[in-house]
Amino acid sequence: DDSVQLRIMTFNVWLGGQQVNIGRVFDAIRAADADIVLLQEPEGQTRAFAATRGYPYASERHHIMSRYPLFDPTTADADFAFAELRPGRFVAVGDIHLTSDPYGPYAVRDGKTAEEVLKIETDTRLPEIGPYITVLPPLATAGVPVFIGGDFNAPSHLDWTGAMVTARPQVRFPLEWPVSKALADAGFRDSY
Repeated sequence: DDSVQLRIMTFNVWLGGQQVNIGRVFDAIRAADADIVLLQEPEGQTRAFAATRGYPYASERHHIMSRYPLFDPTTADADFAFAELRPGRFVAVGDIHLTSDPYGPYAVRDGKTAEEVLKIETDTRLPEIGPYITVLPPLATAGVPVFIGGDFNAPSHLDWTGAMVTARPQVRFPLEWPVSKALADAGFRDSY
């Protein structure tokens, strides 16, 4: 097959873009020139955002704007869509917005131990990512490219290392953040 270049953007527009200059939100989307935009906090405006920016396809359910047709899977426990890049050629795209509170880095800031922070993460966000880890890796194994983006409300385990403890005072101890670690263990690669 010929390869397809695909640009995917994830963007938390912060309460429907009303907390910031909405024109700047649209400018950022235009500047990214993404084929698929995963929105967090669109506040029911996904279709309006898509129309304003010239995206012909939008999913209010998944908060996705796309230049490619979007389809819901027939059965899935995870919230994702298929985008058809060419006839019969699909990618799976999951748009995630995990619970924000309690926020692990604030717990670190406020003096919680690593064990206490890990309990917060394991009780709060790890169960939310579980369905994606169950449903999406088999698609990748079957040859469907799979992308997950969004607002995870948790740092990456790749960032909170021993080296970072000496570089940044707010990183008080190394921490293997469970959500990003679970995704990595399931075969996903961090894009940055």
